[in-house]
This record gives sequence, structure tokens and C-alpha cells, in this order.
Amino acid sequence: MTLACRTVLDLRSPVDKYICQTLLLAASWHRHCAGHSRLEVSTVGGSSPLLARFLEGIGVRQASIAPSPNDDFSKSSNKIEAAHADPEGRVLLVDNDVCFLGGIDELARFPERGIAAAVAGSPRVTDVQWNSIGAQLGLPLLRRRFTPINDRPLVPAPAGGDGEGSGPEAFLYLNSGVVLFPAGHDHRASWRTHQRRIYEHFREHPLKSGAVTSSDQAGFATSVAAHGEFTWLPLRFNYRHGCFRLGLEPPDRIRIMHFTGDVPTGPAAGLAQRAHAYWQKFILPKVEAIPASMATEKARRRDIALAVLAHVLDIIREYDLEHWLAAYRAGSQAAPSP
Repeated sequence: MTLACRTVLDLRSPVDKYICQTLLLAASWHRHCAGHSRLEVSTVGGSSPLLARFLEGIGVRQASIAPSPNDDFSKSSNKIEAAHADPEGRVLLVDNDVCFLGGIDELARFPERGIAAAVAGSPRVTDVQWNSIGAQLGLPLLRRRFTPINDRPLVPAPAGGDGEGSGPEAFLYLNSGVVLFPAGHDHRASWRTHQRRIYEHFREHPLKSGAVTSSDQAGFATSVAAHGEFTWLPLRFNYRHGCFRLGLEPPDRIRIMHFTGDVPTGPAAGLAQRAHAYWQKFILPKVEAIPASMATEKARRRDIALAVLAHVLDIIREYDLEHWLAAYRAGSQAAPSP
């Protein structure tokens, strides 16, 4: 079976950070995963001939799709439209702000019928909101033992990037930026319906918050519960900035980095500048805040962070992504061949 990696790119925004993200995503996939998977990029809201040329040059499949039916209240819901069954195997749905740092062929060994996703950084949906979703909407909920990334202590040093941690049982809340679906499974209708019902329930509710009215993740959690079979995706397949603080994995075991959060760069910032700014805002300050009493561990975690930054910068250089970005901004077709 072939693993289909899929992402949805919204081209309606005048901000080109999504182009930056997709260039890095596609280049990193080509470097590390092209031999055992394929990448599909679905675009919403027009096209970019230059981006299409870059993607075609490295073997990425492309398609244009209509916005999600839930686009009226949630732009992130457009990712749902790529969660359909694939005739050739399983689907790995990823946000376009991820970067592959290694091969992902071992995903083929994950339980075949389960949906796999990683623990969230923070529990943005409260127990009171979950109880309302379960009792008043009647949507299914799962409970598991897990600790969100940002709630995990610095010590003892974690032994590996496990999926769940050892926290108390709680309502399952997942990061939907990297999701592995079973072969033959179409998750769109369930995810859309659950997200819409949660939004309608909370939009005039005193418990209203962005986590239940615009995010896709509450509806994702309940639709996973409705599917019934779930497995933890290890954090090395959805490694976020909080993971560097904890030093969960050595650099050579991290497979997918997810750039959650945004950085305040100017409109002319290149990909390397954006990467440096991301480390300076989200990663290195957390590592430097580790107390001096953990000097050895602090140095190890700093080395991990800097090694991954060097890896990302190397991909940007190897694929000449700065030139492609500059040509996109200039509206030029005179970009280098990948």
C-alpha cells in the first residue's frame, strides 16, 4: 500500500506565509519521503502557476478544490476536504506548516483500522464545554490518560516522545495538524457535521470560545470518538515547540516538525529569516529558561533545537526556496528548476 500525504493550501489570503510553508513542506517531503509516499496539495481559491511548476518539478500531485461547507465560520476546516479515502492506501493529512525531517515509512505498521493523532499542546476545550457537547449535543466523547505537551514537567527528563504521557484520565483532545487515517476511510462527513453542530451549539452560548466556534479540533475529537478506533501518534511525528523544551527526542528521531504559531516578520522576510525568527520566539527562550541546576540537560535540549534548525535551513538552501519565494512575490516565472 502507498501512503498518501495530503495538505490543503488556501490561496485566498494576501499573506504569503502559506506559500512559504508549502514550499518547505514539499521540499522536505521530496528529500525524505518521496521514495515511500506521495504528496498531494489541494488548493482553495485560485492557482499559482509558479508554485504549480515547483510542485510538478518534484513530483507533487495537485488539484483545485472548493472551500469546505464550514468555511463560513472556520478557515481551518478546509483541511477536512482532504480527509477522503484513497484507492491506494492510507492517508496522512498534514497542515502546510509542517516539515518532514525523516522518513515516515514506519507509519505502515500502525494499527490498520485506527485513526492516529498526537496529543495537543494545551487543553483548549474545558471540561464544562465537553460536558455540554456530550450531554446537550449527544456527541460521543473519548477519555484517555494523557498529559498535554505544555503541562508536562521539565523533570524527570522524559524518556522518548510518547504519545500520551502519564497524566490523569481526561476528555480526549488532539492536534489535528498531523493525522493518519485508515485505508478506505472517508472522514469528511463526520468531521464536518460534528464541527458544524459544535459551532451552532456554542455561537450564542455563554461558554463560547474560539476552541469550539472556529477551530476544527473539538469536532475532530468527537468524530474520532464516533469512528471508535483510535491510537496515539508519537510526538516525533508531530513535534511542536513545546517538545523542544522537554527534549523528548534526539534530532535523528524526529520525523515531522509542526510550526504551530506565527512569527512577526516583515513582508519581505525570506524562509530562512522566518525560521530563525520562529526559533527565537518559540523555541530557544523556552530552552534557555530551563534552570541552571539542569545545566547538562539544558545543553542537550539546546543542541537538539539548533540541530533541527540547521536541518531546516539546509532544506531551504538545497531546494533554492528563497529564489522560488522571491519569484512568487515578484510575479515572475523566471525561477530556478528544483
